[in-house]
Amino acid sequence: MEIEESTLVWRPCLPDTDFDYGRQTFQCVGQFVEGADEGGDADSKHTFRCHWGPKPSLCLDSWAQEKMLLLFACDEAAANQRFLLRHGRWRSASAPVCVSSKAWHATDWKKGLAGTDDCTGLAGSEVHLLDWVPPPFPPGEAPLPSPPALPPPPFPPPSPSPPETHMNGGKCRAMLRDKTHLFRRMWAAEAWAKMDSGPACWAIKRDASTVGQEPETYFDETRTGAHCNSNWYEGNVNPVLGRPTAVMPRYLNMSRPAPALLGFDETIDEYCHEEAKLLNTTWSPIGWKHAENCIRANLNILALYGDRVPYNICRNLEWMTCAARGWLPGQQGLANVKFAKKPSVLYPHGFTGKPIDSCCGWVPWNKPTGGVYGYATDDIFYLEVCLFHEICENGYDIFNLDVGTDFTCRFSERGFRELQRILLSPWEEPEDSTQCKKSHLCPEHDNGEGEFEVTVR
Repeated sequence: MEIEESTLVWRPCLPDTDFDYGRQTFQCVGQFVEGADEGGDADSKHTFRCHWGPKPSLCLDSWAQEKMLLLFACDEAAANQRFLLRHGRWRSASAPVCVSSKAWHATDWKKGLAGTDDCTGLAGSEVHLLDWVPPPFPPGEAPLPSPPALPPPPFPPPSPSPPETHMNGGKCRAMLRDKTHLFRRMWAAEAWAKMDSGPACWAIKRDASTVGQEPETYFDETRTGAHCNSNWYEGNVNPVLGRPTAVMPRYLNMSRPAPALLGFDETIDEYCHEEAKLLNTTWSPIGWKHAENCIRANLNILALYGDRVPYNICRNLEWMTCAARGWLPGQQGLANVKFAKKPSVLYPHGFTGKPIDSCCGWVPWNKPTGGVYGYATDDIFYLEVCLFHEICENGYDIFNLDVGTDFTCRFSERGFRELQRILLSPWEEPEDSTQCKKSHLCPEHDNGEGEFEVTVR
């Protein structure tokens, strides 16, 4: 029968018992008879070849004298293109795995038991041949080929990747200054869209999406707090909060300042809930009351859902700059910010389950132009941490905070202007950038330090 060419892979070894030698089945090119994969009849004229993926002109062969698996120039008539494995199995010298083919069926024929191993391959044909340790062959069992060329020396194994480190000031600086990073590609005028879908948000007027403006206008207005005295809850379902003229949220406790709160969506909800319990105020589990719950807990969050002043990352920076100067309605001039998630336990590559640029979090159901989202809510929190680090003279303190600890920003004009320079410099979309068509929730995993308990201070 004709057998299609396939790649040899590593698989977990079967238990080595008296009856089970880890029977190997190789899918190769040529003719073979039943049992040829285990050696077959030494006089069989049905030969087959197992090509090596990186260089198909070479075939795999066993050499009994040195007990190695070697590569030889392929030869249709070579009788030694058979693997004599009924007396053992080819193992890795560095891991408890054996060599097998993609499709593998294990049969303990002496016991009359059959089963299928559906493990996936652990490696492809790039494995180094000298790492393979063959089973012993009985004398005279394996035919000797012509003296082969010595196999190439193996490449040294790659160094293990260092464990991922958490977010810090150095990472923030590097990410913002990397023209290919997601942080540079979240500033489209159309909310949740990719930057290449249209103009940048700073090139469009705040409340007129069809009217352009000079980018410097946006940054000057943001730096000076021109729009701080706005309703940052415009468009909410709650009619009291949603009106454009409702600048001072109705439910704030005016007897004390209301700090700004940032975090992942779920950590913000949890923090607001815990604070509401301490204040003995109303809290609702209904999702669209997300903003109202936090206001009743006397906390400022950003929750724009309207069409007159639509949300985008430019609105995010506006709100954050107002918070950094104590100019949000209800802050009463105190530039206090709280974090519902410690910035020091954020792992951008996903050590705790929330990687950047992986469609993690919430996005609106109606897709932006092009049908691909540019980012999701988890990405926004990572960006917010780095923006505060950039525009506050004491931004490095962010990474020393506990959940709920007040952070009082010392706003830096110089830092803001540097951020402006960075954002207005050219950006680049990598060829392998994430194509996010649907977001998903990414639950966090405890990092072993008990970092997921919410503490209200």
